[in-house]
Amino acid sequence: MEIINLQALERYIKKHRTAEEVIKNWVVFVENADWDRPYDVKQDYDARFISSKRVIFKLGNSWRIDTRIAYNSRKIYVIRIGTHEEYNKWKYKD
Repeated sequence: MEIINLQALERYIKKHRTAEEVIKNWVVFVENADWDRPYDVKQDYDARFISSKRVIFKLGNSWRIDTRIAYNSRKIYVIRIGTHEEYNKWKYKD
């Protein structure tokens, strides 16, 4: 999968150094993933589905990454990243 908006993750890492390793591991995992449908994501990763294309990835107990996946073009767009506490306040428009 190709990750779009890696800059959001890089900015987050600069502010939250303790998240660096887990975010970089997620990036490597996702770039090597072969997901054709939501079921594939569910098999590989602990994630919450807002819709078939909108997925919140859990990175341990501390962080969440809000994404939109275009399975046909093999792209995953990073919408935002935050702590678990911030995630609890997120609102969704799809």
